[in-house]
Amino acid sequence: MGWRRLLATLAGFIGTIIVIKPAMTGFDIKLLLPVLSSLFFAISLILNKQLSKTDSPAVMMFYIFLIVTFLSAPLAISNWTAPTAMQWQILVLVVSLFATSRTYFDIKAYSIGEASFIAPFQYLRIIFVGVAAYIVFEEVFEVNVLIGALVIISSTFYIAQREYSLKRRLSRTAEPYG
Repeated sequence: MGWRRLLATLAGFIGTIIVIKPAMTGFDIKLLLPVLSSLFFAISLILNKQLSKTDSPAVMMFYIFLIVTFLSAPLAISNWTAPTAMQWQILVLVVSLFATSRTYFDIKAYSIGEASFIAPFQYLRIIFVGVAAYIVFEEVFEVNVLIGALVIISSTFYIAQREYSLKRRLSRTAEPYG
């Protein structure tokens, strides 16, 4: 890892700190959850890239849903509130249509493309989640969340652009002349 990538990664981490704003709320162990979530997300991307060489997206999705179900079941059961009929309909629609499609297309994209190019597009979810949270829950992002998200997205796009430039430069120098 070069110094530019290291600085961009550090900037992304600072963006995470801006979003969490631990100085204003005091330190809470729960503040580490977004960092752990990012770590597990990165691990899952690496595993998806490797597994896509040998397994189909359907098989990978089955295992993803199985693992997520077992890991989330204890928390879900301990805090369970039965959804209303309307909530069940929305839940089934969202999970069956959007979540399954997103998972499938994520797996397919990482199996075909370069992770350094695809990964920054994952951050478009911040925009979609923000819009959905506003529409469904009338939730408005705080300024620190917007600033932190902008820092994270910018650092990620910088890393992707730099990786792309380096690969192009290497491929040009590797091409035979004449």
